[in-house]
Amino acid sequence: MNAVAKVGWWGGALLLTLWTRQVVFGLLPVAVLFQRRQWQQIHDIVDQKIAQKLGTNQHLMTQLADQIHGLQIQVNDLTTNGHTPAAIRQHTVPIIQQIHSLQQRLHQMEVATTPQVQQLNDQLMQLHAQVDMLAQGMIPRQGVGVFIDGANLHASARQMGVDLDYAQLLPRLLPKNTPASAIHFYSGYDRNNLQQRRLHRDLQQIGMELHLKEITQFANGDTKANLDGQIIVDLLTNTFAHVILMSGDGDFVPALKYLRDQGVQITVAAFGNNTNQELQQNFPFRDLTKCCLTAGKVIPLPAKQTRRYAHS
Repeated sequence: MNAVAKVGWWGGALLLTLWTRQVVFGLLPVAVLFQRRQWQQIHDIVDQKIAQKLGTNQHLMTQLADQIHGLQIQVNDLTTNGHTPAAIRQHTVPIIQQIHSLQQRLHQMEVATTPQVQQLNDQLMQLHAQVDMLAQGMIPRQGVGVFIDGANLHASARQMGVDLDYAQLLPRLLPKNTPASAIHFYSGYDRNNLQQRRLHRDLQQIGMELHLKEITQFANGDTKANLDGQIIVDLLTNTFAHVILMSGDGDFVPALKYLRDQGVQITVAAFGNNTNQELQQNFPFRDLTKCCLTAGKVIPLPAKQTRRYAHS
């Protein structure tokens, strides 16, 4: 190969090399930009998936928190509102089942180690312990419960000519700054007596829980609508720390003595002249004669029991 040919060959090779480098370095930024865009797209997709997952978990945890709050309200109601042990046991079974279900849902979550999930788990454990105590009958006494023997109270008020305005009377009997946890009113009723129906409606509007029993009319003219047995049962099974009995009937003395021995604070409120002496002597007594206005008009309620005797 002569010198001219060699120069031509090397020149061509040099030109090809220079051209190839130009092409490579020219395309390199495009390739880098393309790759960067791909990575950005992948990163955006991952971020979107994570955000969706976190949003789903957050929504789920909010739902679980609301359900736990609802269960806590039910447990608080069972603890404070004077339910019978049988009613408490009946309600605690489904509550425990719901607690177990919520615990399983929390354990199945992928973010089960986050502080929020741990807090919900702690709440469920505390709630479970509280329900277990209720189911075992270990019910803490708290609150004030009022039990009103309507027939006894209204008969005495009518006899003495005083008014029975419960909305004004009850705050005077309750401890200062302590509202009643529950107010139970017991009475017979005559479905044909419009005055009684209006009274019961008014009592419900001020928050009383009514326990009504329709009068039984016998062929000989006797009538009966006695709720003393129900009042005694409710007294013995209540969970209040303080019980206020509004009645002058001495039949309640044994039940009140039992409650007092269990550490329950007792108050009896009735009209002194028509109140059993043992009630007045054994328990703190509030004479309603001093609390009610005179010249009142009290709606009559059916007597617990009436008899008509034949004259010989």
